Order: sequence, then structure tokens, then C-alpha cells
Amino acid sequence: MTVLLDGERVTRLSVPGLSAGGVVREQVTLHTTPGPHAVSVIADEKGAIIEREKGNNRADARYDFP
Repeated sequence: MTVLLDGERVTRLSVPGLSAGGVVREQVTLHTTPGPHAVSVIADEKGAIIEREKGNNRADARYDFP
């Protein structure tokens, strides 16, 4: 799992394999300047896992950091 902050990789985490429909939760600390920032999380960034649905491998959000 890769975590991006404003489009730049800030960390990469190893996540165990999941069955179809599985969910994993991880906590990541991000150090950044106050204000709005884009945060993205990407599973299987290199497309190494054979799966039917790859459209659910990325989540993007904007957060206003204090």
C-alpha cells in the first residue's frame, strides 16, 4: 500500500493478502504544513496482483490539516 501526500510518496506499507471484498485498516502519521492537502492511498500500485476489479485500488481525499 502506497500513501501519497500532494502527489508525492510519503510511505509504503506491507499489507497481508486479502480475500475478495476484504478490508484492511492502517494508521499513518503525516507531517505537513497546515492547510488543505491531497492524500491518496493506492493498493497494488504496480499491478502485480491478478484481480478482476482494479478500480477499487485507489482512494483520494482532500484534508485541511490544522
